[in-house]
Amino acid sequence: MRFRRQAPVDDFILDFYAACARLGVEVDGGVHDAVERRRYDALRSEVLSSVYGIRVVRVRAELVERDVLAAVEVIRSALG
Repeated sequence: MRFRRQAPVDDFILDFYAACARLGVEVDGGVHDAVERRRYDALRSEVLSSVYGIRVVRVRAELVERDVLAAVEVIRSALG
């Protein structure tokens, strides 16, 4: 599976995007814990899904740092 980094989709930038699977991967750090940011992230994911047909999977940055294989498994599971 090929992923592009910092992939633009309209006004959004996805951390990683696999076009053939229409899957966006967002790596979320602590800033995404704030209530306002969670609301924005949910709205953004909904727009990407409903308008562009892109599924978004969110992976915690801590998981990537602590256990990259577990993070890869989260992404693999999202691919089906």
